[in-house]
Amino acid sequence: MLKTFKRWHIITAALVLVAGLAVTGWLIVRPTYDETVNTCIAALKDRTEGDKAKPDACDGVKEDDYTLIEMHQILDKQGVWNDDGSVNMEQLLDPDGQP
Repeated sequence: MLKTFKRWHIITAALVLVAGLAVTGWLIVRPTYDETVNTCIAALKDRTEGDKAKPDACDGVKEDDYTLIEMHQILDKQGVWNDDGSVNMEQLLDPDGQP
């Protein structure tokens, strides 16, 4: 009886240890939110012109953040950013340069 009791304790402890190591490994390997956002930004830059579908790389990005990233990409393509990163209001309000 005592041998069986010890054996089950050893087996249970080993299973808990293996599960803990697996969870720890998963936490170390999974990408951070910042890495997911950067992957999404790269996917949006590589997206073909006119494609409005959300790339698979952006699945882990919060919807509000995705909207901001997509808006930034659109404005970036239109050239509305000044060299210091601020918005060029003239370009934004009149993208064709017409009065």
